[in-house]
Parts: sequence; structure tokens; C-alpha cells
Amino acid sequence: ACGYNTCREKAQAVYEGMADIEMCWPNLRKRAERKGDTIFYNARNIIVMLDGTTRITQINPVAERYFGVKNEDVVGQPVTALHLASDDYAYALATKKDIMARKMHLDKYGLDVMCNIVYIEGDELYVSMQDITEEVKRQKELVQLKKHTVEVAQNVIEKQMRVAQEIASLLGETTAETKVALNKLKDVMLKEGE
Repeated sequence: ACGYNTCREKAQAVYEGMADIEMCWPNLRKRAERKGDTIFYNARNIIVMLDGTTRITQINPVAERYFGVKNEDVVGQPVTALHLASDDYAYALATKKDIMARKMHLDKYGLDVMCNIVYIEGDELYVSMQDITEEVKRQKELVQLKKHTVEVAQNVIEKQMRVAQEIASLLGETTAETKVALNKLKDVMLKEGE
């Protein structure tokens, strides 16, 4: 990859100023792996790596914390050891397709997560789960608040309709009484005028 037949030739060229030390395939690979490890271990999401049989190959520290297990205790175990249903993972492996933004509820942990399952060539899966429990809780609370608001509005409407009907009934009664009284007065006035 660097253009030299041996590492010794490359080292000689670097010493003579004819090559850059950074242009070394094994060195670049190690650096990439270190960066990948840094990202894996410092990610804020739950990360689970699975092999072609949905067995756990590695979990990150966030997954250890959420699932209450150590990486070394679950490596080689089926994904069901973490109480995760294997259907989606088996589907991703069978179809060699990613499953993105799948909401899941993890009963055992009381978690709601947004899950991404990424197929990696060579029959591996990269599973990333973002904790959305608080967001789901807020959405449920908002739905409950909306239902309560609708109930209150419906009660106000029904009460207003009852009041309007009672007022209409009273107005009707008093109007009838007034009509009777005025007709009697009219009759009395007409009789006196005769």
C-alpha cells in the first residue's frame, strides 16, 4: 500500500526524507481501529455487536450499564441473553439490509429505544439503541393531557347546553304568563270602555 516492498525499505526512505511515515498501511489500520474503539467505548448510545448467528461479540460500556451485565459475561451468548427479541436481527442478517429508526420497548429494562440495526459485510450486525424513554413518557403525558382537556371541554359544552335549555324554558314560561296577564288586562280595559 505504501509502495515499498518491505518495512525496512520504507523506513530507509523515511530516514532519507523520500517518504512520509504516515503512509503505512498497518499503521493507518491501527490508528483507524483505535479511533473506532474510542468511538465505540465513548458513544452515548447502547451498542451491541452481533455475529452471523445473532450471538454477541461485544457490547459497549453504555450497554453494560443499561443491561446490568459485563461485556465478558455476554460475549458468545445469543442476543436473547440480553432479553432482546432476535426476530429483527435475524431478518437483517437474512436480507442483508439495515433496519433503521425502529422503536422498541424493552420490557425487562423499562426502556423505550430507537434502534438501528446495520448489516456489516461478513454477516455481522452493528446495533445502536438510543434511550427515548423520557420522550415516550412525555408523549403519553401529552396524550393524557389532551384527553383530559377534551373531556373538560365536552363537560363545559354540555353544561352550557343545559343552562341554555333551562333559560329558554324559563323564558317560555314567563312569556306565556305575561301573555295571559296582558290579555286579561286588555279584556278588562275593553270591557270598561264599553
